Amino acid sequence: MVTKLANYDAPCVVLGKDRLWWIFLLSSLCTPFILAALTMIIRLMIRIHHNRKFFVDRNAKIDKTTTFTYFYEEFEVEWVTAIRDAADTLVSTRFRAGQIMAITSFVLSMCSLIIYYNTVSFFIKDVEQCQLFTNNVHQQADFAFNVFFLLYYLLRFAAAEEKITFLFNIWSIVDYFTVPPAFVGLALDRDWIGLKFLRVLYLRRIPNILWALGVMNSPAKIKLTQLGLTWIAILLAAGGMFHLVENSGDPFYPDYDGQRVTYWDFCYFAFGTMATLGSADINVKTILGKLTNVFLVFIVLMLIAFAVPEVLDLLGEREKHNGYHRKVHNEKHVVICGYITFDSVAEVFAEFFHPDRDIRDIKLICLDEGRPSMDFEAFLKKYKFQVGYLRGHIMNPTDLHRAKVHEADACLILANKTTNNAETEDTNNIMRVVALKNYHPKLRIIVQLLQYRSKVGTKVLLGQ
Repeated sequence: MVTKLANYDAPCVVLGKDRLWWIFLLSSLCTPFILAALTMIIRLMIRIHHNRKFFVDRNAKIDKTTTFTYFYEEFEVEWVTAIRDAADTLVSTRFRAGQIMAITSFVLSMCSLIIYYNTVSFFIKDVEQCQLFTNNVHQQADFAFNVFFLLYYLLRFAAAEEKITFLFNIWSIVDYFTVPPAFVGLALDRDWIGLKFLRVLYLRRIPNILWALGVMNSPAKIKLTQLGLTWIAILLAAGGMFHLVENSGDPFYPDYDGQRVTYWDFCYFAFGTMATLGSADINVKTILGKLTNVFLVFIVLMLIAFAVPEVLDLLGEREKHNGYHRKVHNEKHVVICGYITFDSVAEVFAEFFHPDRDIRDIKLICLDEGRPSMDFEAFLKKYKFQVGYLRGHIMNPTDLHRAKVHEADACLILANKTTNNAETEDTNNIMRVVALKNYHPKLRIIVQLLQYRSKVGTKVLLGQ
């Protein structure tokens, strides 16, 4: 009789067992705070270790122990840096290995979703199923996926510079509510539907993956696609949340007050809520379901408030970068032209606005023919009060007027330091110097040149 019960596949309440959903949920809620505490403790220990001062008499001999101590500290720093660099290579989409890992993570997330949909697309007897792990093929496959998600999470954690921020970002939260419950299910020999539907949020990563692979290069298309996928992901995630709370019932009531409805029916109900249409044939009955519905309305309102300005900015992107530089009262500005990329401008920005310089009331205006990349757009949005971008040609007086070069404190011409043809690069920059001097002879020009003879010729041209 015991053997038969052990191999039985049925809801846990049918077998006379208590629901242990709270253990699954507790494992997800405690994980980020435990990791944050461990991170803070390790940081404190490292700080205490590095704050130790070794006082060695200048006239005294340095013994072998002291030499070893300094060597160990240097080795420790190199060791940590080496791990971070290796992890960054495996998770950053700038590298081929990182692209493969990102694609693999996305594909396995979709596979995990398929397993979830296979379960919730039909009427279920209960959200918590008792069955031996060795007899549950779906749970075994999902567990294997979560082992990969765990390894991928550890790599991203090792590569992250801001550990605490990483612990509470959206992708880490998805991992907390999917990975720990998989291990709890293995230990308890039961499967809880839980918050596996959160993997649908990975749909938002499709544009980033396509951009990393070079398939989608337009920042406007990427943002519009991401906005559309965000709506779809929230709709499907809301359906999963309604399905969980309504099929579970309110845990604080002794009697079951839920209802047996499929996942897709609740997606239809969520669509009615998001479209402010409602649904006459499907309603929520539990208190948790009603609270979820209210919470979904707030999310939709916030998303609309965020999406409308974004769409308007994207639709008016041409006008945005083809406009004029509007100076604020007493604000100075420096025009940057030449080799304009995200990396080159970010390097200038870091040098310009270094805390030691204490530079204020000045703005950098980038003047270039091309459109800014996706990273560049994010950079411009973050530092919109310090950096601006105008599409135009340095040889066109109209574009120089739009950038107000005649009122600029200086003009910085950047060079491509990684070019294979330094002579051509210098020639192009010297031509830019001539164009700027013809437009405004008194303009202060700072130009990057790669060859020494180019520098000598430019000094003669500028009369220095």
